[in-house]
Amino acid sequence: MFRKTHFKDEGRSVVHEIKKEFSGTFSKAETRAVNLLNSYPIGIFISMVVVIIVSSIVSFVFNPFESGPEQPGSFFYEDVKDVKNEVSGEVSTLLNFSDRISRMSLLRSEIERIIQQQQITAEDSVFLENAIQELEYFNNQNKLIYED
Repeated sequence: MFRKTHFKDEGRSVVHEIKKEFSGTFSKAETRAVNLLNSYPIGIFISMVVVIIVSSIVSFVFNPFESGPEQPGSFFYEDVKDVKNEVSGEVSTLLNFSDRISRMSLLRSEIERIIQQQQITAEDSVFLENAIQELEYFNNQNKLIYED
């Protein structure tokens, strides 16, 4: 699309080319500025002092920043607060899902381990009942979430 042009001359640069192109204009402006400064030095000095005094008076007397109406700022804060609550709600939901998934995988691995045993003890039987109830609860919760 664009090609880089290579210069053989190391001394050439953009600044050098701009100076060469506009040297006449720069020199004319420089001579005019020097002539103006040499013609009216006292007037320029007095005007500079007056501008400094006026700007200092204006900066201390007048309040440069007028306070805006309070209402739009509170609207913005409420909007940001709602977004923050929504984002934190989404993050907590994701963390809750990850906890559920890890719990379900743990339960399934324990259930598979118990089922593969030759004999099941009473503790294993109680654990299986509770684990199956918990898995059914997780599955019912997932159905409710997907219905929304």
